[in-house]
Amino acid sequence: MRKCSECNENVAMLYIQDMNDRTKVRGLCLSCAKKLNVPGIDEILEKAGIDHENIDEITEQMNSASEMFEQQMRNIDPLSMKEVFNSISTNEDFVNIGKSLSNLFANSKEDKNKDNKDDEKQTVIIDEIKEDKKKKTTKIQKKMMVS
Repeated sequence: MRKCSECNENVAMLYIQDMNDRTKVRGLCLSCAKKLNVPGIDEILEKAGIDHENIDEITEQMNSASEMFEQQMRNIDPLSMKEVFNSISTNEDFVNIGKSLSNLFANSKEDKNKDNKDDEKQTVIIDEIKEDKKKKTTKIQKKMMVS
């Protein structure tokens, strides 16, 4: 998984793109996104149920889940991909992060009805990995506009 563009230590969880310069995309961990005061980060964290005290804990859980995923992928037989995803999805860190971020996706639909000021907006891209019926793994990016 991609590392944070700012600290180069943690897993990047938010991808931001400047609306005026579409060539610049930066991946940030939650800690760095908060430190840099990325527009909309407080709203994103609030909707995901993450407070300032547990940002580092969530970041560490994401690092742990990412490391586990990478270890599993190094030794994977393509035919056993479903087994690996089942193993990862039962990992406590992975499950906790998924629960925290599920609120973000559920509430993002409501945000589309809020006023759309394009002046200072950035695109936040969150990667997901999906497995289709033919056992092919694809990476899907969800985009969300934040001000």
